[in-house]
Amino acid sequence: MASSYRCQKCRVVLFTDADLIPHSESTDGGDASWRFRGKIAPATAIVTGQVASTACSVHNLDPAKCVWLQPELEHGATQGKITCTGTLRSGQPCNNKLGDYNWPGTTCTCGIWVAPAFLVTKSRVDRIAAPPSATAPTSVTTPTSTAN
Repeated sequence: MASSYRCQKCRVVLFTDADLIPHSESTDGGDASWRFRGKIAPATAIVTGQVASTACSVHNLDPAKCVWLQPELEHGATQGKITCTGTLRSGQPCNNKLGDYNWPGTTCTCGIWVAPAFLVTKSRVDRIAAPPSATAPTSVTTPTSTAN
């Protein structure tokens, strides 16, 4: 079941789990941790007791599947901001900044090189879990009667 994601400002649904690219499919296979030379590596953080997080704080979108990205991509820029194309209740465009894109690639927040990078910050969108399917089998137990 695919979850959907909506803009926190205007609440319009922007993409689903099917529109996301996992790192294993979108990276060039290289580790970009060398970019963080002055920062503490996770293994070092465990030894020193400092808190370090390698979890991603962004979603990597497939630009071909997200039709709402097309107007921004038609400008021909290789990098820029991803903004919401929804409409507020007042009728004005939302234009909430959701993240950044970079066709040549960039380093993800978890330290992995991602190319192309269409990164939407997780804190800018709400995840909506898919409702349970009506066709999904449910486990129903019927009481057995013992007539004595």
